[in-house]
Amino acid sequence: MTARSVFTLSFGILATLGAGGSLRAQTSPTPDSLRRDSTRVQCVDCGMLMIPVGAVLLAAPSLVLSFFDSAPPPARGEYANHHVALYLMGGPVASQNPDLGWTYGGDAELLTHHLYADARLEQYYLLPQHLGYATGHIGFVLESEHRLSGGMGVGYRGVHGPPVDGKQQGLEVALPLVWSTGDRWWRFESFYVVTTHRSTWNYRVQGEWPLGRSRYVAGVKAETIALPISDRSNISWVTLTALVGVHR
Repeated sequence: MTARSVFTLSFGILATLGAGGSLRAQTSPTPDSLRRDSTRVQCVDCGMLMIPVGAVLLAAPSLVLSFFDSAPPPARGEYANHHVALYLMGGPVASQNPDLGWTYGGDAELLTHHLYADARLEQYYLLPQHLGYATGHIGFVLESEHRLSGGMGVGYRGVHGPPVDGKQQGLEVALPLVWSTGDRWWRFESFYVVTTHRSTWNYRVQGEWPLGRSRYVAGVKAETIALPISDRSNISWVTLTALVGVHR
């Protein structure tokens, strides 16, 4: 079974649950009703379908690829093409404490022949707390129609600094979805960290745009870090950072 088949099977179950009530017996329409209906879109359960779609976009963004067919090789500059991307970022950070702090870090990413690897180093200052995060993944990325690409990565998140020593580090699973038009990339990515202490959900939205005709990019990233799945006592972070980088 291919990776795309896994996406299709997983999302198919959710879509079936959401759309199961849409099939119903209907009387044969008259010619007049056919003419009237042809001028408007009939979608009785579109609202119901948006619920599982939104849930999947938050829980596992890459499963959205299950909606679409595969695509020809991506154009130069698009995310699913072979590339190396490097970033520097920084901005404010907030947690349960009333005072704002700040964060800075760097990110490196390599994608070739549908295989990708990335590494992130980040520092968080919310006095008197100072935390350092180091994360790395290896995985795969598939391209789809409508300039969408996504996949899955598995790696490890290391954390140092009280009060979260040993509580937020562990195995990490990443589920990215990227929409790209040339060097303009929008990322929607969920991360799940499984530790001996607790499991956490993390989410990143990142947009980046080229500076002129160069390979340099600028953008913005919003991210939630270490939101507890079952234990609300965990310390979590919310960041909004600016970034600069380069695509090669």
